[in-house]
Amino acid sequence: MLRRCITPAQVRRCLKTLPKTLYSTYERILAEIDKEHIDMVITALKWLVIAERPLTLHELAEAVALGLEPRADFDIDNRLPDLTDIIRVLGSLVAVEVPLTRRFYWLHPEYDSDSDSEFCVNSVCHASDAVTTGNSDSPYYSPIVRLAHFSVREYLMSTLPKPWSTDHFNEADLHDFAAIACLNYIKLIMSHNSMFGDLYYYALSYWFMHAKNCKDHNRANSAKFFTFLSEFRLTAERPLERLLSLHI
Repeated sequence: MLRRCITPAQVRRCLKTLPKTLYSTYERILAEIDKEHIDMVITALKWLVIAERPLTLHELAEAVALGLEPRADFDIDNRLPDLTDIIRVLGSLVAVEVPLTRRFYWLHPEYDSDSDSEFCVNSVCHASDAVTTGNSDSPYYSPIVRLAHFSVREYLMSTLPKPWSTDHFNEADLHDFAAIACLNYIKLIMSHNSMFGDLYYYALSYWFMHAKNCKDHNRANSAKFFTFLSEFRLTAERPLERLLSLHI
């Protein structure tokens, strides 16, 4: 709001209309988001609230491309041509941290840092390069995206009505959402005989953590998990099987 003011008088008028509490501030931010971006914002916030570790910009953008109801028939046209668009839409709800080093091992856990030094060498990365990684072929310098403050998460998890929905974020439901998204994404990448995808290594490493925290009574999802494990054991290649075996 204040950034739009160009005169002292405009600043004073704006200050008088600012919300009095943090929750009111977040409500106002969400209310001002364009309707065409609401689904993208909700999807991004769900991932940022429930992710087991901080997500990179590339990972978050790929997760958002899966949509609010992620299915195996992923539409590549849902991917953002410019990944930084998601930062602009989320605005002050998120904070972006620029990595100073290349952390290949963190993004790709199947590589052993002791035996495969080629992929574990730290390289200096300039902040200006990392911020503009929208169309980069390499996500290893990708900025980390977090909720701007712990109170943003508290607001989203609260029972207060939200501008875009009367439902609040529920932790078990969010784990359901993330677990199914991870499994569908893994199957999608495997169906293309690929080991690459911006969300792939997160999905492989953390799908089980999300599945473990799903609602116990959600039998449909439980059946989906077991079906996936059965299919995976029949089709997985050794590098992938080694990764997934950590959870099976």
